[in-house]
Amino acid sequence: MQKFILLLLDQLSFLYKKSDIDYEQLRSIVKIKFEINSRKASGMLGQSASGKPTSFTFALVIYAVFGLVTAFVLFLQNSALISYGILYSYILVFTIMVLITDFSSVLLDTSDNTIVLPKPVSSKTVFAARNTFIIVYIAQIVLALSAGGIIITFILFGGLAGLLFLTSLILITLLATNLTFALYLGVMSFTSEETMKNAINYMQIAMTVLFMGSYQLLPRLIDNLENFTQQLNFETWMIFIPPFWYATMQGLLQHQIEIAVLPLLSVVLGIVMPFGLMVGIQKFFIPFFNNKLQDLAIQNKEEKSKKTQTVHSAFSPSFVLKKLFQLKPLEQAAYVLTVQSLKADRKLKLRIYPALGYIVVFIIIIFVSVNKNNENLFVDLHATHHYLWLIYFCGFLLNTAQFETSYSENFKARWIYESSVIQHPGQLISGSLKANQMYFMVPAYVLVSIGVLFFWGPSTADDLVLGFFNCSLITLINVWLNQRLLPFSLPEDARMSGNNFARGLLIMVIIAALCGLHYLAILVPYGVSVAIVIFFASYWFVLNKIQHLGWKQITTQ
Repeated sequence: MQKFILLLLDQLSFLYKKSDIDYEQLRSIVKIKFEINSRKASGMLGQSASGKPTSFTFALVIYAVFGLVTAFVLFLQNSALISYGILYSYILVFTIMVLITDFSSVLLDTSDNTIVLPKPVSSKTVFAARNTFIIVYIAQIVLALSAGGIIITFILFGGLAGLLFLTSLILITLLATNLTFALYLGVMSFTSEETMKNAINYMQIAMTVLFMGSYQLLPRLIDNLENFTQQLNFETWMIFIPPFWYATMQGLLQHQIEIAVLPLLSVVLGIVMPFGLMVGIQKFFIPFFNNKLQDLAIQNKEEKSKKTQTVHSAFSPSFVLKKLFQLKPLEQAAYVLTVQSLKADRKLKLRIYPALGYIVVFIIIIFVSVNKNNENLFVDLHATHHYLWLIYFCGFLLNTAQFETSYSENFKARWIYESSVIQHPGQLISGSLKANQMYFMVPAYVLVSIGVLFFWGPSTADDLVLGFFNCSLITLINVWLNQRLLPFSLPEDARMSGNNFARGLLIMVIIAALCGLHYLAILVPYGVSVAIVIFFASYWFVLNKIQHLGWKQITTQ
């Protein structure tokens, strides 16, 4: 594929030469960028089971499947504005997200300035090479996302509509790329590199939640598709929504929209804006962009040199927790280590934070399922025990956090554990567990509790108390049985081992079992109160067992 792309670029070399860009230099830079990128894992798909980067070909297949499912909206033939508006929105948003998540390192790469610019290479050529590489790469993803839509368009609406769809895809690719450039230029003007990286990290987390949640939500919304089959006329607000620029083109072609000033203006915007942004960025912002990248590189070095050890005041969570729960010294050390890593490690956030977002997805699913044929949502919801799913999902969140904080790319630092005089390393595990409990589970559980009390009433208060101990007990049992891992002591690749699949099944069985026992306790008079005492005692019993684990009982691989 790389050879084909470079051959295609050779045929378009005259365009670069007309813009005073050294094509031979550009071609060499683009070729190297493709080779470097082929060794990286996709920010959207991560790694394969072997721990190696997911192949780009496999990634394209996954994108094609996503696109094919979304393309079925084109069968809503009564409204091209709605059907193509949805499809173009999906393609544009997904493309921008890929640019943000996968290409932030490319867009903000200062190595070009350090390595290439000192050579007899103009900044215009360097920027054009970066832009070309991104556009070509994103074009492949757009083509995969749109494969289903292309086929369906040609079959349903004919060759002319298909060619218009392909033309729209080219324009969308250019628009997405240049909009992302403009976004970065704007953010870079007012923020630091660290803030930008954090924003990108949270964007990756949001994307993960969005696409995982779509698996659950889209099938449940299929029944409502008949609401979109009615023909929709062009509205003024559509001028401000880029996907509708291109949906309007299809609507005009299929004679579903009357020729008027606003629809024609929308078409003009769809054609002019991608090229206008590209010309404007290249003409006015290239010097600023390169200078800002250099400033970021200098700023990054200064920030690293000024980093000092964090001082924990008397008001820090670790100090408060120590006083309230009498944490042992080893537990406090593991607690502080875990909390600081959760705050600073972006990769760790990316592995754990999506589980918080899944709670929101499950809340929406519960409301959708209850409100399917609804007359009175509150009455229908109050009559169910769906709140148990929300309660016990917090146990899944805590277990996820505990599992992920056992792995790190800096795992070789675990020698500090073995070189220290530690008799009960299980206290390190319990300290890490309490950190995850306070940092993740407690805030999530408080929010869930507020929602449960609001929709299901004060009568669920005892259920919330029982659920809290059970959610903690779920992780304790899992740690005691098969996950006796010291915090940050194993390499990240070990997460993909086959044993972890079995552990995942076990944790689901434990969650289902405790949730089932909780439900049975609800059916028995005073059953929940008795269960609180039993499971509270079980929680402290298992926790004490973990705290007294010796070196022979710790899992090292």
